Amino acid sequence: MLTNLLVARGRTWDIISQAEIVETYRHLREDLDKTSHAYYVAELVDRFLEEHDPNQPLFELLAVTLARLEHLDNPFLVLRYFEMHLLSLTGFQPQLHFCVVTQEPIQPVDNNYFHIVDGGVLSAEAGHMRPNAEPLPLAVLKVLRFLQTEPWEKVTKLRLSSATRQHVERLLMGYITYTLERQLKSVDFMRKVQRNRS
Repeated sequence: MLTNLLVARGRTWDIISQAEIVETYRHLREDLDKTSHAYYVAELVDRFLEEHDPNQPLFELLAVTLARLEHLDNPFLVLRYFEMHLLSLTGFQPQLHFCVVTQEPIQPVDNNYFHIVDGGVLSAEAGHMRPNAEPLPLAVLKVLRFLQTEPWEKVTKLRLSSATRQHVERLLMGYITYTLERQLKSVDFMRKVQRNRS
């Protein structure tokens, strides 16, 4: 739930003196699939932020993402947009426009690479020489850049092939897992829910 709280500071514990519900997200709670996605975005926020670390833009992104998950039936773009902007707002934005090794502009061609440890895209020349660099199809690069730079209203119009969707999701999940240095419990939960539905 999204709630306005009036909190009084105490010596040891703060005391909630008033609470007002702003949004219940009822459909998220009534649909297990939607619940699993909400759990995922909440866990991401929890893992990327330190306790008592205020980040108003990230709070607003979380609130609008929960609303989108509640009202949209296809969560793919909602989740990928959230992931990309969460990374930006917490200082972990992957570099998609310049080679992370040479700092040269990345040309939109089909022979670039992505390197999770280096945090972004490598040119063809640099990628050939970097262990564990993953070939990056042009379609995937374009989608990642679009998610990173365009407003949500434009992102909703994207129509992607199944292969591109899977590649984008796998790449972002690998990057997030590496950045956090841990697996997310919510990912297993999401996958179990999806398996049970199919």
